[in-house]
Amino acid sequence: MNRFRICLAVCLTVLLGGAVANARTKLRVTGDRVNLRALADSTSEIVGQVSTGDILMADSADGEWFAVSPPSETDVWVYRELVVDGVVAVTKLRVRSGPGISYRPVGRVTRGDRVEERGVQGDWLKIAPPPDCTVYIHRDFVERADAPPAAPPEAARPKPAPTPSPRPQPAPAARPAAPPPAAGSDPVRPPPVRVTPPPVAAPSRVEPRRPPPPTVSPAPSRRPPMRRPDALQPDRLVDTRVQGVGAEVEGVLRRAVFVWRRPSRYRLVKYDAAGRAVTKYYVVGRDAELAAALDRRVRIEGETYWVQGARYPVLLAENLTAAETVP
Repeated sequence: MNRFRICLAVCLTVLLGGAVANARTKLRVTGDRVNLRALADSTSEIVGQVSTGDILMADSADGEWFAVSPPSETDVWVYRELVVDGVVAVTKLRVRSGPGISYRPVGRVTRGDRVEERGVQGDWLKIAPPPDCTVYIHRDFVERADAPPAAPPEAARPKPAPTPSPRPQPAPAARPAAPPPAAGSDPVRPPPVRVTPPPVAAPSRVEPRRPPPPTVSPAPSRRPPMRRPDALQPDRLVDTRVQGVGAEVEGVLRRAVFVWRRPSRYRLVKYDAAGRAVTKYYVVGRDAELAAALDRRVRIEGETYWVQGARYPVLLAENLTAAETVP
């Protein structure tokens, strides 16, 4: 009986812990035209914008940024050839922040998922954000939705200046009594005394405080879009293979031995126990980056494709990091 109670307590603890971990925070936007970005970085791509009062659901926090689900009106992109009649036709398909492989992924869809199509631009399909989609917003522009909204500051009203009190006037000096007038003469009347009131100060005018100008976020710096290589055109891909699978690999970048009938001039090799170079991928991407990383140890993040007539898969290098030179 005691063992049963212990097992029951452990199960409840696990379930309750999972419920707390999966809890999402509701956030209220406190600024106008606030950018939603692909990464927790003020220089990454802008995916969309939100305004004051919009509600967002936050999954987690990354330093000064919240990871949130994008609003339903936000547009994201997938490669059009891998979606057939609104249904994803490959195992995994990356959802990107813009129409090109140079834009960063913001989510994924899998085979059989249905997407809401919104338009076409070249080889790319504009869709509504799927459930597995994440963007980032800075914490300076949101607050918890369960907190009362902050009241807008009132403009400073001019305060009337205090009315100065009149200064007390000195009493007039007593004049000596005039002698009584002689019989038969008219009495002489003294001239009237005029009292000049002090000048009244004009009320000062208080100018209302003006709000500071809105802060404009700097435009994000972005690498030029990568042109899709001719070797990866849809008519040259193998129909029976899964295309566009994400990959992160390391190796040494070398030139292809025979360029004729090869999909690329570059290949990624690894060395076996005998020290022999074994080709793992052909590599395509930005020519300037590949030429600068030749004969160096590299780390490549990208997508793999199978090309007709090629012995090895072709790796489309989206992000390339080069290390030391290898002889």
